Amino acid sequence: RATKWGFAKFRPVWDVEPVPWPKKISEAGPPWLTFWIATLGLLPVLSVVGLVLLSRRQLQFYVGFLVLWILGSFVQLQPWYFDNIKLIYIALFGAAPVVALVLLRITRVPRLGTVLAALLFFCMIASGTLALVRDYQTHYAYFDKEDVELGKWVRENTHPDDMVLNAAYH
Repeated sequence: RATKWGFAKFRPVWDVEPVPWPKKISEAGPPWLTFWIATLGLLPVLSVVGLVLLSRRQLQFYVGFLVLWILGSFVQLQPWYFDNIKLIYIALFGAAPVVALVLLRITRVPRLGTVLAALLFFCMIASGTLALVRDYQTHYAYFDKEDVELGKWVRENTHPDDMVLNAAYH
């Protein structure tokens, strides 16, 4: 069913048109790198750096999250291409302790280590805070007036056991 409806296929998550960020960012470097920096900031970069700091046991634990990240990045599993973000969010839960380890190691650098770690931490928190503020202030309409009227008509003119066909897209 998935292939019939046009999803569950190889499609890198950064391969979208039009790109959902300013064109200047897209032209700043390779598409995969600009995508991750534009959407997630420093977290993916620091989590990759953190791979060299992990013990064998920690790496075995983290590998499952990496697989989810890679799968969500390269295989479109749902009709809408940004729905893979659910997999990437789960991967980020696993990446957070790795990034914390990197920040901890940075604090051990003499002189400016603590300041640098605090600045990196602030940058990661600030970008998330800005995203939350934007989402809080944005109001999405799920149904317009015509949709509500159609729903009322269906309720009034169909039997509860009737089958209603609709599109596979959402």
